[in-house]
Amino acid sequence: MVGDAWRLWRWLWPRVAENDRSASGPVAELLAGIRSPGDEYEVAMKQALAIKPWKMEWIDGRKPTRDELHDRFSSS
Repeated sequence: MVGDAWRLWRWLWPRVAENDRSASGPVAELLAGIRSPGDEYEVAMKQALAIKPWKMEWIDGRKPTRDELHDRFSSS
């Protein structure tokens, strides 16, 4: 881990120093090169958002109170 941080610092420092700018720009460029638009995260997010919500059916036609939920889950 320390070796990776050192390599990143050695790559980053000249880019920041020569342009007299913050490190955020070069780091963003580096990360953009690593992560592609078809990344697994994007695919998973689209799949998760495609799931439609469902109507929950409550016991006795009412939502349980906070205390009822707490009692129900603490006993299991």
